[in-house]
Amino acid sequence: MLSKSGLFVLSLSCASLLLSVNSAEAKKTEKTTVKVTKEKVEVKKTASKVNAGAYEANREGTKLGMYEHPHQALEKFNEAIKLDANYALAYANRGNTLMLLGKTSEALKDLDKAIALDSNLAVAYANRSWAYNVMRNYKAAVADCDKAIKLNSKLVLAYTNRAHAHNKLGNHQAALADCNLAIKTNPEFAPAYVNRSHTNIGLKDYKAAIQDANKAIELNPGSAKAYLNRGHALRHLGELDESMADFDKAIALNKTLGAAYFNRSETLQAKSDKDMETARKLGFRTTDDK
Repeated sequence: MLSKSGLFVLSLSCASLLLSVNSAEAKKTEKTTVKVTKEKVEVKKTASKVNAGAYEANREGTKLGMYEHPHQALEKFNEAIKLDANYALAYANRGNTLMLLGKTSEALKDLDKAIALDSNLAVAYANRSWAYNVMRNYKAAVADCDKAIKLNSKLVLAYTNRAHAHNKLGNHQAALADCNLAIKTNPEFAPAYVNRSHTNIGLKDYKAAIQDANKAIELNPGSAKAYLNRGHALRHLGELDESMADFDKAIALNKTLGAAYFNRSETLQAKSDKDMETARKLGFRTTDDK
């Protein structure tokens, strides 16, 4: 997805028992005043000069869209960096694309480079927090989100990624506060609701978790993690058939979602235990004719 300013940002997607998502877009990333000259583009915010060809290649990469055409977008960001080896935003965008392609180590190098070139590029910190979350370095993820939010308090991606890290650290109240801030910043941002449903499961508020998952599905019917979280909450409430249906849907949407298979197996076991208890109550004995 693209932010409104055209910057290329990604959501966090980590497999865990209670999956959450960080953010797939940011409403606001950085404000720049761009002046196009014959050979270069001057970005007055950083007082740096960007090669015009590199600027155009980066712009084309963001227009391609990371989910729809990640490999083609990667080629454009490679071109931008080849034309201008000091283009911080191109490194940040390429880092995001590499994350999407599962190349976390390479992505981290690009995001480190982006920050080295421009220490005030908020979206680079927010995106690096995604890499740290994938690497399970949750404290580093929180620190990067703190920096991103200090630079841009409207960057919904940073609140969402920080919420995920707080959840993994067991700080569910802090995660809830971040989810609320993300939703306040952008009420139409589906991953924030997925994250809050995750958080509410951690807080054992299963009804609230279901409400948030419902909202996430309304905003993004293709969110496998929203179905996963709703199924998990339903299982805790004893709604086993509905829970199974949600896990089946999550797997249909994302066959690599390990947590959905795990939770479905837990639900199958619960259904089996419930059937066995019913059999006992009806007087069935294992020695009876089956």
